[in-house]
Amino acid sequence: MENITKMSFKLVRCTHRHCVFTVDEELRPFFLKDRNLLNCLFQAVRSVILTMFHKMNKSKNFVPGFACVLHTFGRPLEAA
Repeated sequence: MENITKMSFKLVRCTHRHCVFTVDEELRPFFLKDRNLLNCLFQAVRSVILTMFHKMNKSKNFVPGFACVLHTFGRPLEAA
């Protein structure tokens, strides 16, 4: 909760969107075996967001700001 408070003071007051990316249940064992894959997941999300904004705003030269947060719904991502 403290991290959220710190981050909120750094944000620009503007309209924002909340996007949720979900890992399919069948793929979750791969993340359980190799936590380094989570970095690939965040890079993929970053790529999707940047590509989407570029396509929507070709005439404007800006980069969107975003924060990625992992939420495991209480399930530990560690090998059993």
